[in-house]
Amino acid sequence: MMNRNRRTILLGVLATATLVWSAIYYFGVPVAEMAWLLAYSVLGVLGIVLLAAASVALRHGLRLLWRKMSKASRENRR
Repeated sequence: MMNRNRRTILLGVLATATLVWSAIYYFGVPVAEMAWLLAYSVLGVLGIVLLAAASVALRHGLRLLWRKMSKASRENRR
């Protein structure tokens, strides 16, 4: 199973590299422009990862706060 996943990732990377190569070689897209597009893509992915991490941290913090408040409420009822 792991071999299939590695093969899929490898084929995806090779297909992407082929698309970039063909854009440069056949369609005349400047290499500098492709580098900027790569940089913007990496920044976009990093932004999405950071937003996801922030939302998970916020949810975790709210869950801890909720448990703390409910525990204090149960102790006050006694």
